[in-house]
Amino acid sequence: MLAAVVAGLVLMVTSTTMLAVNAAEQAAIERQQQAQAHE
Repeated sequence: MLAAVVAGLVLMVTSTTMLAVNAAEQAAIERQQQAQAHE
C-alpha cells in the first residue's frame, strides 16, 4: 500500500517537473525569438 502512495507521489513530482521544464524552455525560446526580432 505504501509503495503505491510513494509511486503516485513520484509520478506527481515527475509530471510537475516536466511541466515546469517545458514552460521554462518555451519561455527561453520566446525570449530568443523576441531578441532576434529586435535585431
